[in-house]
Amino acid sequence: FLGVKSIVRKNAHISDFLSKYHKLIQVGIAVLTGIVSFLIFLGGTRTPSADQIQVYSAALYFNEDNYINLSKGGYVMMYPQQLGYILYMQLVLKLSGGQFGFQILQVINIFFIMGIVYFASCFIDDLTDDVVTRLLGSLLFLGLLPLQLLGTWVYGDIPFYFFLFLFLHYFSILDKKKIKYAIISILAAIFCLIFRRHAL
Repeated sequence: FLGVKSIVRKNAHISDFLSKYHKLIQVGIAVLTGIVSFLIFLGGTRTPSADQIQVYSAALYFNEDNYINLSKGGYVMMYPQQLGYILYMQLVLKLSGGQFGFQILQVINIFFIMGIVYFASCFIDDLTDDVVTRLLGSLLFLGLLPLQLLGTWVYGDIPFYFFLFLFLHYFSILDKKKIKYAIISILAAIFCLIFRRHAL
């Protein structure tokens, strides 16, 4: 990190290039992370298990007007914090006609992952003006394999992290002149709670 910083400081051409194109590089990093996630997705079917299959099957049952999971001893009765994510799954499955099953949720996760990397990079930009810190911080996401591997996780974590970094970015640049940033921050915070009530 210090070596790269030193090289950039000594070379004005590199510094100017990185300053000019750092946003484009961050978008590229987000897209590359999405490609890695997509390759993992293509690597084999990863059927939801444990809690994932519980929330997924609850969404399928709810779409068939079967609310057995809300009865005493049912999964959703015991873990009502999952209702937000179940609603999201219900909507996705209905809009897709249910023909893609859980795989449609995994593909949407890949887009959420790209968004996570992009808005986390924006948040780094909000914290520092140093272009090397911005780019190296963003570049570290390429090596963050747990994030890419979670693309096949049919659970609320990935959408939650997307809305978390969306919130952090817009909240950090909030000022009185930009009411739209406040609205985006509030909506992002609400969606954080919908996807993962522990976010509170």
